[in-house]
Amino acid sequence: MIKLIMFDLGGVVIKIPEYRYFNYLSSINRVSPYLAERIIGISAPLLESGRISLYEFQSNMGKEFGIHSSKVGWLSFFKKNAELDADTIAVVKALRHNYKIAFLSNIDRWRYDYATKHILVKVLYLFEYKFASFRLGAVKPFPRIYKKVLKTVHLKPSEVLFIDNNFENVEGARSVGIKSIKFSTAKKLVLDLKKFGIKLKEV
Repeated sequence: MIKLIMFDLGGVVIKIPEYRYFNYLSSINRVSPYLAERIIGISAPLLESGRISLYEFQSNMGKEFGIHSSKVGWLSFFKKNAELDADTIAVVKALRHNYKIAFLSNIDRWRYDYATKHILVKVLYLFEYKFASFRLGAVKPFPRIYKKVLKTVHLKPSEVLFIDNNFENVEGARSVGIKSIKFSTAKKLVLDLKKFGIKLKEV
């Protein structure tokens, strides 16, 4: 029986048009958006697991792209473009009457600090558990982060349902026995939740 429903932040609870960031990087260094995404994807886990600082990350990326580190804009892009997904929050509110709610995010301390103070500030109370990768010292989709979560919440994998917009993260959760849903829209999520027999209260 599902006791805890856990959401990803970026792309699920928080809307963030990441493609715009990669397009921006592409526009200032003449690499393709795809290559920009690949380069960022290699170093971002170091930042999001707390192994390097934002300064180190932007310095490294500046060298990779041949631009000044200040133009990498990792945090400034987030501040300008990230916003709460009201439709997903409505689903969260409909679930919290019957289930414990958590979030599990690959996020660094700088974006997390901004998100909790400016984006999530009015809805943080909805989440009983708040898991951030930089605090856990591990990132999705690797099993270690999910196992740490399970140890903290004192639940069996079969008692947790995870929702993420990244297929690899969904598969990572499934690899340790956690039921998972690939997120696309809040409307589709409601249908998927019902397939798992999840009860939603009308809001």
